[in-house]
This record gives sequence, C-alpha cells and structure tokens, in this order.
Amino acid sequence: MIIGFLADKIPYKARRGWGVYSYQLLKAILSVDKENTYRCFYNIFLKGDKKSILSLQNPRLKNFIFPIPGRVMELLWEKWNIFPAETFLGHIDILHSPYEFLPKIKKARSVATVHDVTFLKHPEYLDPGFVKLLTRRLNHIKENADRIITDSNNTKKELIALSGVPPERITVIPGGVDERFQPMEDKINIEDRVRRYGISGHYILFVGAADEDKNLVRLSEAFAQLTRKYKDLKLVFVGSIGWGYRHLQEKIKNLHIDNQVIFTGYVSDSDLPALYNNARILAIPSIHEGFGLPALEAMACGTPVLSSNTSSLPEVVGNAAVQVNPYNVNEIADGLRRLMEDMALRQSCIKKGLIQARQFSWELAAEKVINLYKEIIHEH
Repeated sequence: MIIGFLADKIPYKARRGWGVYSYQLLKAILSVDKENTYRCFYNIFLKGDKKSILSLQNPRLKNFIFPIPGRVMELLWEKWNIFPAETFLGHIDILHSPYEFLPKIKKARSVATVHDVTFLKHPEYLDPGFVKLLTRRLNHIKENADRIITDSNNTKKELIALSGVPPERITVIPGGVDERFQPMEDKINIEDRVRRYGISGHYILFVGAADEDKNLVRLSEAFAQLTRKYKDLKLVFVGSIGWGYRHLQEKIKNLHIDNQVIFTGYVSDSDLPALYNNARILAIPSIHEGFGLPALEAMACGTPVLSSNTSSLPEVVGNAAVQVNPYNVNEIADGLRRLMEDMALRQSCIKKGLIQARQFSWELAAEKVINLYKEIIHEH
C-alpha cells in the first residue's frame, strides 16, 4: 500500500497537541512498518522548522515539502475545494489525516483522527468562529472518511451521541508516551534545566494551553487555598501564552498569588521531562479532554497526578491518580493537599502511575493504525 500522511502540523516550532500526536505516531509507524510506502505532506513557510521533518534513512518514505503558508493551504483545500491530495502526493491508496481535517481526495480511501469534540460538548469555552470551523470540518469527515480514529472510548461515545457517526466506522487507538519521559536520577541536571525557566523550590505543574475547558481559574483558586499554609509553594504553567491566559492572569492578580505563579511559555522537548520530574504534582483538572497526554507523561516520569473525573481522563490515569470533581474548587484543593502531605498516597500514585503509563506506547498505537489501513483496503 501507498499511504499518504498529512504531516503539516509537525514542523511547528512550538508544537501543540496535533503536532505532538502527528510526530510521535508517524515516527512509530515508520519504525514498525516494514511493508508499506509512505508519502508525507508538509507545507512550510516562514514559521516552519525544517529540522522537525522526519527524514529517516527509509527507502519507503518520501517527503513532499511545499513552501505554502498554512492558511493559504487551508483555503486551497477547504474553502475553494481545489487540488485534491493526490495533486501533491501522486497516487496513494489511503490518506491519513492525524487531526480534525480532511482535504479533497480523488480515489484514495481515507482515515482521519478526531481527538476530541469539545467544540460540540462545550462550545461555550471556545471562540464561536473556531466552533463553526471545527463543526464544518467534522461534518466533512463524517460524510467522506472511510474510518475515524479516536484517542479514547469517551471521545468515541461523544462522537456517536453528538454527531451521529456510526460506531462501526470509529476505531479507538490511544496515544502513547515518548521514551524521554521517565524518572531522572541526575538531580543537578534536573535543577539546572528547571532553573532556566525561573523555577526553584516546590511547585505544582500544569502543562498545556490555557483554554477555558482546562479549568485553570478553579485550579488557581484551589492553589490559593494551599498558599495559606505553603508560603513558598509555586504554581507553574507550561505552554505557549495565548489569548486564554488573559482571564487567568486577571484571576491570579485578584487572588493575590502573583508572586507564587510562574508562566514559563513554551518549554523545549528536551527540558520538559525535567520539569515533570521536579514537580510535586501534575494537575490536570480539565472540564473536558480528548485524551490528556500530560497526565500520561507525568506518570511515566514518576510524578503524582491530580486529574478530573470527567471525559477521557479516567481512561488515561486509571487508579493511579487522585481524581476530583473539576467544578468543585474545595475538592481540587483537598486533592492537592492530600498529594502534598500524605506520603503513602504519594508513593502509591507514583508506583501505580509508572505501571499505568507502560500500558500506552506509540509502537502499539502504530501497529493498530497499520492494521486499520489493511482493514480499509480489504473492505473495498
């Protein structure tokens, strides 16, 4: 088979969820698959990072790199609906889009990954224009994709309930955790890396975008309760600072905890494991998650996790985290307090978390995706 793969989210310098998933899955697929040929589509303009392109010494891999801005490419493929994928990639048997978008296709079969349906479940947390865009894209996927991959059973259920996609067209394939996320023994190296971001002492960590569904205002309110006892404890937000941070920063100012909160901005791939390792707790009290990769990465590093008990997070953390009602600030605060003070609970979460994280691997995900490609071809 010749597989076309949309790798256009990979070369972003500050890679977010779609880019991380695309990169890790494609890297694992190229490592695992010894039979099929892959044609990968990249469009890189001013903001792209060519060093991110997967150019492994693999005779079955061919990269197609076009110097077209992402927004222009989306217009060509979506709004104007011209240039099918085969125009750029040549003949392909299957096109895989690893995020919620599917371009026009001539004859190839297709599979798209739908990571979450927050825009349908909680549109109030997102920009109305973005909700409209993602809804339109999902409707196109629903009508045209041969199969849809979701990261979790929860997203599959929501996709069936909210969008009416037939269950037999959806395959659940969870993501994995990269091998760089593991317990680190070199304390000096850890502290050196953490210090680069102005962090010292004990801290609670959040990793991700400051979207409203991440529930960071309530996390800040819960943290403010802890500061009455823990005067030197910090709350560290890792992620590119975007529009979602403004409301959060106002809240932090009103709570008078400015001097105990750190916004690192984007953290490099090589430094992130150290920030997990050095954290007292990874907090991910989201209202809604399609998967929750930071929880998995933290557990793999041996860091205790506090997560919400909603959406896909219980699937990811299993019995290895303290799960709380994300709407209840006191419950979040109590969960954080228990993980700070109860040493038996901490050790239990660390031990169970390491075991839980080992159940997720990109190689396993890649094998399942390759099997799905075969199924799609055999069905036709």
